[in-house]
Amino acid sequence: MSPSSFERSYASRPHRLCAGLLAALAAALAPPARPAGAQQALPDSAFLDQLRWRAIGPANFAGRVTDVEGVPGTPVFYVATASGGIWKTTNHGTTFRPLFTAERVVAMGDLAIAPSDTSIVWAGTGE
Repeated sequence: MSPSSFERSYASRPHRLCAGLLAALAAALAPPARPAGAQQALPDSAFLDQLRWRAIGPANFAGRVTDVEGVPGTPVFYVATASGGIWKTTNHGTTFRPLFTAERVVAMGDLAIAPSDTSIVWAGTGE
């Protein structure tokens, strides 16, 4: 099956296709225009009076991070948690793997990376 004249046209001019796609994307992401004289709707005080302050952090405060240490110039860093041990990432935090899983204590208070060998991590237990 041979390409159509449309396909040949765009295959020979990829910059036009790219420009067209970018223009379509920009148009799709642009905020809708408001009519002249239209005002933005703001919540009234009766609505706001119904809102109540609440904590949005973890319901279990044991899930907090106590320290973060990174290896300079690399995507590697370590995270110490109050009740979850030590976690390591090698991809800027996209994924983590647990390091401190077989020990009898999981409450970590502080981490330090040895300046002489960045594969050595000192851990201070407790808080």
